[in-house]
Amino acid sequence: MQSLFVLLPLAGWAQLQEPVTFKVESRHPDANHLELVFKGTIEDGWHVYSTDLDGGPTAATFHLEESEGVELDGKLKPGAGEQKKYDAIFSMDVRYFEQTAEFSQKLKVTAPKYKVKGYM
Repeated sequence: MQSLFVLLPLAGWAQLQEPVTFKVESRHPDANHLELVFKGTIEDGWHVYSTDLDGGPTAATFHLEESEGVELDGKLKPGAGEQKKYDAIFSMDVRYFEQTAEFSQKLKVTAPKYKVKGYM
């Protein structure tokens, strides 16, 4: 009976591992650029921190793991709906999203064929 007690909390914890899910879309604003748009759905009671937060929580970033025919063109940019408030834990103003979040990353296309592998 003790092993069953140990397994149940682990099963419950596993369900809380992904309170945010993102979908990725690609847009082609012109022939020389590709824009990746990350649209997130956030469960109630959770939030996603925005970009460029200095000295506080982990900010949203885009990591290009592997690429061919493209290069980063600027930083990850937050979309509409960003909120800002003072957070006593970090002793600073933080910017974040609740319920939904959107970020975009622009890439410069440098070859006719390209490959992008990364994560946000």
